[in-house]
Amino acid sequence: WKYLTNDKKLSPTQDDRGNVNYREMGLVHNVQRGEELATRIPPVPGIKGMDVQGRELLPRLGRDLPLPRGKNTVCNADNTSLYATLDGHITVVDRKLTVQPVFELNGDVDFSSGNIDFIGNVVIRGSITNGFTVRAAGDIEVTGFIEGAEVFAGGNINIRGGIKSSYKG
Repeated sequence: WKYLTNDKKLSPTQDDRGNVNYREMGLVHNVQRGEELATRIPPVPGIKGMDVQGRELLPRLGRDLPLPRGKNTVCNADNTSLYATLDGHITVVDRKLTVQPVFELNGDVDFSSGNIDFIGNVVIRGSITNGFTVRAAGDIEVTGFIEGAEVFAGGNINIRGGIKSSYKG
């Protein structure tokens, strides 16, 4: 099967002129309800080969793998495509695609994670450092504190540690 998600590692974004933005790391992979997540590619017959002594090698038969159906996903009738059943963040759990309605970050929002822009609720088990942005369509919960960062929520914002505004709060 082939994932239809962004399978690159966390890396900063680069614009057309070559400028690199280290605050946009691509940590969150938002998906909408009904969006296609993966497509199953059926196995194809291999071609014969030859070893170093000139003997013919027969190809192995390919395995027909099922779609990696995880929590909050559904397959179509002929099991060729996998779709999200709700809006959320796509992750791989135990080699299965899962859609999570809440994005949880165990750590700080800093250069290691980049800015966060999510279509649901966000839980940050750490702090939001100076100059970073967190946006959520739902609620935002921060167990640490916010240091001169921008935080936008469609719902409630709960900050357990406090706010340090750095003259721009």
